Amino acid sequence: MLRRMVPSVLILAGASVALAQNAGIDISVVTSPSPAGTFVVDVFVDMVASPPNAWTASGIRADAFLGATFRYSDGGDPNGPRLTNIEPTNVSGDRNVNFVSQPRGQTVNARFRAGGAALIAGGYLPPTPTAEATATVFNVAYFDEVPPGEETTDGYVARLAMDVPALLDGTLYLSTTGPIEPSDLLVMSGNAAAATNLNPTPLEVLLFDVFSTIPEPASLALLLLGGLMGLRRR
Repeated sequence: MLRRMVPSVLILAGASVALAQNAGIDISVVTSPSPAGTFVVDVFVDMVASPPNAWTASGIRADAFLGATFRYSDGGDPNGPRLTNIEPTNVSGDRNVNFVSQPRGQTVNARFRAGGAALIAGGYLPPTPTAEATATVFNVAYFDEVPPGEETTDGYVARLAMDVPALLDGTLYLSTTGPIEPSDLLVMSGNAAAATNLNPTPLEVLLFDVFSTIPEPASLALLLLGGLMGLRRR
């Protein structure tokens, strides 16, 4: 019999934690170390049911705002961004890009290569025949390779990576409970879902956002004015 479980959010950078419970599978989102000017979020699934559960499908929908844009890799593919298997030649490249995979370790090579590739079904929210991967929208539904039901190991199933304007760099944080302060600005909204062989529907869903602690407009204007005055003195 399945026990009651949770989609959870674990925010590692800054060490705040939020949990929300449900059944079937545990979903968490974590920030990942990234170069200056980028912000990276990873989606993790944890099979916490008994008898043994297996990941079978996921969906991810994210929207970027305030000049933030999603990063992609074409993996040498002339047809455009690769949504999975971003290192088809087994040569490590820039891994701070949007992509999806079967559950794999956060940094293991298989996550980024054919060994972790997922099958793309189309768009997740709303459901569409084709996935959407633009500068400000990432909408993908994907599933396990055939035969399904073999992915019984916990792992990371999606990555979201944004280029952020210089003004926002270093001010971002991940949340599942809304902004810390009312004046904090929404930079990305996300919806992650997962299903298992024992719980194919409904999908387990986790909502999350990325906010900026950038000062309110009045304070920001003063900062900008101060910067301009400094430049004049030079």
